[in-house]
Amino acid sequence: MKKSVKIAMLGALLMVGVGLSGCKSDNKSVSLKGDYTAYLQGNDWGENLSQITVHLNQKVDGDSLNKKDFKITEVKDTFDWTKPDKGVFEVKNLRTIQAVYISDKTGKKVKDSSEYVTFKMGATPYEGRYYFLSPDAASSQYPEKYELNIKLQKDAKLTSEGNKVEKLTVSPKIKSLKTDADQFKVAKFHAKDNVDYQYAYFEPKEKSDTLVVWLHGLLEGGSKNTDPYITLLSNKARILADEPFQKTIGNANVLVPQCPSFWMDKSGKDELVNGKIVSDGTSYYLDSLHELIQSYKEKVGAKKVLIAGCSNGGYMGMLMAKTYGKEYDGYMLICEAMEDRFLSDSDIQKLKDLPLYFVYSKDDPTVIPSENEEPTIARLKAAGAKNVQVAHFEHIVDQTGKIKDEKGQPYDFGGHSSWVYFFDNAVNTNDTNVNAWEWLAAQVK
Repeated sequence: MKKSVKIAMLGALLMVGVGLSGCKSDNKSVSLKGDYTAYLQGNDWGENLSQITVHLNQKVDGDSLNKKDFKITEVKDTFDWTKPDKGVFEVKNLRTIQAVYISDKTGKKVKDSSEYVTFKMGATPYEGRYYFLSPDAASSQYPEKYELNIKLQKDAKLTSEGNKVEKLTVSPKIKSLKTDADQFKVAKFHAKDNVDYQYAYFEPKEKSDTLVVWLHGLLEGGSKNTDPYITLLSNKARILADEPFQKTIGNANVLVPQCPSFWMDKSGKDELVNGKIVSDGTSYYLDSLHELIQSYKEKVGAKKVLIAGCSNGGYMGMLMAKTYGKEYDGYMLICEAMEDRFLSDSDIQKLKDLPLYFVYSKDDPTVIPSENEEPTIARLKAAGAKNVQVAHFEHIVDQTGKIKDEKGQPYDFGGHSSWVYFFDNAVNTNDTNVNAWEWLAAQVK
């Protein structure tokens, strides 16, 4: 009898022990460690590091997350072109946390708990810029130094499996970088004259006989700490692969070459003089770019090719138009930087028979309309041009209502930024209301 009682008591104690070991301690605290994937997006004003997804060593409780419990400080090197004597210097910026939630590894929201936590941060012309503007080259580059220091605030309520998180340690350097241009792939091309290109490309699921070539602006080329994703994300060039544009154009392959320096470079070794380009109406890259386009055209089986470009790229588009003419099916010339004085009367006679669409803002301080587009357009019309379209604006300002200046007015991108309206599909000719995207589509139908 006594032996049976002892066995029963022992069993009860064991059961209690098991029960206690399965309980969560209200007094237990934990320390979490992790790293993060960053998400880079292209906007009207440029690139922004707008979101990060932190991977932790154990799950956190979704209902314990509060954006007020975190602090994210950006640390990076920068260079101010208006103060070149200052050289490269470090800056620290407090990032705005707009939202925080548990997610899967791609940043998609999930319920209950997860080892992934996603932060959405402020993305404006004033906050979250990622690229480094190099003092020794006319290009944007990936930063050699960029960190996000993610800290818990003193009285944070964050919990992991019901236990209070006392310490959060996240590696400050980016583990991997995702972008909203990842639908593009990247490749290289070696031309006969030994010019080496990197280029981005997009091919629609349904085979297309149309190719759209986008020629970038000044700061999006180069060969050091760069790749074509910088070209795609320095504005919204990646929308050329998105459904609205693809639907309008009727599906198209997209080619985005990255110039090894800049398109207006006449020697392949030119440098900016007092921050400006000294052009002579030629380009070192004319033949090699044409070769690249022809090679890619054959690769995808394209029969129709549209050339579009802004600023430096608009200059190159105009140079290709006067050199190769009807070999291409249409030219979208946005704030094009070919000075009218570089176009001869014979050039005008050749250009007048081509499909040309000019886009510019009258307040452009970089490419002065009275020295570039306006006299060229007048000469073309006087020569009897039949398919020259013109869309000009007074200013280039935010049309979404989301970006304001310090006075609460729509943000002014600056008169040179007329590509903003093109990518937002907000370009129509002033006299006949011909839409830019629809005009491009009409040239290949």
